[in-house]
Amino acid sequence: MNISVRNAKVDAHNSQETLCFSAQITIDDKLAFYAENNGTGGTNTYYLNTDEDQSAQFLEDAEEFAKNLTGENFEALDLLIGSLVSAYTTANEKIDTTIFMIEDSQVYTVDFGKNLTLLDIVGFVKDNPNAKVLNMLNFSDAVREIALADLKNQDFSQV
Repeated sequence: MNISVRNAKVDAHNSQETLCFSAQITIDDKLAFYAENNGTGGTNTYYLNTDEDQSAQFLEDAEEFAKNLTGENFEALDLLIGSLVSAYTTANEKIDTTIFMIEDSQVYTVDFGKNLTLLDIVGFVKDNPNAKVLNMLNFSDAVREIALADLKNQDFSQV
């Protein structure tokens, strides 16, 4: 499933027990539904977009995808959306100065301490042929890759 997030807004000040955020969730680059969490420990709240039938189907598909991805039935979509919003926030803050890569199913970052140029990225790709350099992807694809790798490396049996 091609799920991602856009226009995510995180309120770190009000994030107490959970991440306080609002975001638009996209599937196949179409607005699927809206998600938010008030940061006080509760579950996410989901809102349908104006095409309620399609939006409801997107929400159901995303929930099934999240359950299959995490192996969890309870709040699986919250885990996926939380990971997407966190990845969006991190990438948005650091994408200009940091290489994001996946190697051996792990996300790694390399901070260049300056604005990256295309030559920096190409040189890094050449020096790291086994790494998937996410800076070469469009932003929403990079966010999705970061979030999915993060979820795949979590141990949900301890949650």
